[in-house]
Amino acid sequence: MATNGAPILAKPRFTPTEAASIYADLRQKVTSQGILKRSYGYYFFTSVLTIAAAVLSIYFVIISPTIWHLVAWTIVFIFLSIQLAGFFHDAGHRAVFNSPFLNDLYGAFIASLSNISYFYWRTKHNKHHASPNELEEDPDIEIPFVNFTHEKKLANPIERFVRPYQAYLYFPIGIFALIYFKFRSLNHYKTSPGAYLLWEIPIFVIGLFVWYALPFLLLPLSWALVFIILSNLGIGFYMMNIFAPNHKGMPQIEKGAKFSFLEQQIITSRNVKSNWLLDIFLIGLNYQIEHHLFPNCPRNKLAQITPYVLEICDKYEIDYSEVSLVETNRIILTELNQIAHS
Repeated sequence: MATNGAPILAKPRFTPTEAASIYADLRQKVTSQGILKRSYGYYFFTSVLTIAAAVLSIYFVIISPTIWHLVAWTIVFIFLSIQLAGFFHDAGHRAVFNSPFLNDLYGAFIASLSNISYFYWRTKHNKHHASPNELEEDPDIEIPFVNFTHEKKLANPIERFVRPYQAYLYFPIGIFALIYFKFRSLNHYKTSPGAYLLWEIPIFVIGLFVWYALPFLLLPLSWALVFIILSNLGIGFYMMNIFAPNHKGMPQIEKGAKFSFLEQQIITSRNVKSNWLLDIFLIGLNYQIEHHLFPNCPRNKLAQITPYVLEICDKYEIDYSEVSLVETNRIILTELNQIAHS
């Protein structure tokens, strides 16, 4: 189905048998090179260094001699918070340990430092990986007040009002991503009971105290407000600029359309052209295509998969999307503007 923006696809190019054969060949090549083997040393040293640096940044926030020192160290804390989020993201994909239990233990611990429900995030994120950009199946398609689907009928009057201006409001709305995610975590506790709640809820409540009450006990009132507002909005803005470039503005899949794993993961994902700095800043998710094809691959090895994916994309004429960080945001804003006026 064609639109004046990214298309909505209903018919795959490959049969399930064809796609399974292509992917099996790709996986055999990647596995034979040892790329999917766990990188325990990498995760140990980066985890220890990042946690220590995050604690140190908070220490310097507390002892800041001026408000400008506090702002500077809060920005450092924002950066390190997303680096921590990258670790529980990788654990959720079983990329850190071979053991599911150890991945969940590590992921839940790291997520608790971020005051995020690890199990809510993992459930939601696994649904995204199972059906990327598939209408009514991928939970990441739905962003409050921002519509990436041409055919979507907006029942909410606020969304109808916002739609003509959504390209301009995209970044301002994005800064609330962390707050929205924490709100959804709380709602998850009400709607999805489980034994894990017996220990995750107390940890989440402690996290709320540390993030939103403790600053008022350690800092002057105005400084505490600056830290809380800047850290929450800054992390939200950073989150948006890591996750949105990966799929927004890419083809969407019509609900119920039967696309193979291989084809759907590649054609709905977009890579961001990398360098060593972006690899750190984007926590490895700039290799989005490789990550979706091999979600359990350690982050530091994703680039090693790229030549093999490019080979099959060239051989079978599959679109492999890779653009700069600036270009991906231009694509997103253009798509939002087209939808707003469609």
